[in-house]
Amino acid sequence: MQRITAIFKDSAEELKNVRSLCITAMLMALSSVLTLVSTINIGPYIHIGLSWIPQAMISILFGPVTGAIAAGALDLINYFIRPDGGFFPGFTICAMIGALIYGLLLYKRKLSFVRIFVTKGIVDLFCNIIINTLCLSILYGQAFKVLFLPRVIKNVITWPIYSVMLFVVLTALDKARVRRAAF
Repeated sequence: MQRITAIFKDSAEELKNVRSLCITAMLMALSSVLTLVSTINIGPYIHIGLSWIPQAMISILFGPVTGAIAAGALDLINYFIRPDGGFFPGFTICAMIGALIYGLLLYKRKLSFVRIFVTKGIVDLFCNIIINTLCLSILYGQAFKVLFLPRVIKNVITWPIYSVMLFVVLTALDKARVRRAAF
């Protein structure tokens, strides 16, 4: 419990750091651009894209508080830039929960592929499969079980691919000493 409190406290302190806020803003801008140019829609319920990487990086670099605030703001900004379907606050809350998970499990931690793989799996299961499917079910009036299987298949396929992508990006940041410079 003491470790979690320290993580939240350190992350909240990042909000007072101008460098952290500037990097967060740049990563948010990158995420918005990637949402526009790299997202592939497979029907109305399944999206594959790269905009989640900068979002995850915010939580990994600056912790769960900064990450959750940025994820909530980014979800709203991206919706206003490119409204894709109806607005539902559950998606914003889910984005914030995902950022909290990344921040709690990867902020100021030694990164390994296994840790990233497990964290991405938790985010996929809890946020992408369960919460987002529930939100889609409520928003579009579709049965949860109808939406569930295609979303499980998509997330099972993308989970290892996205884990490798995040590991490669974070390894490159570590080699460039960007992650250490951000602290």
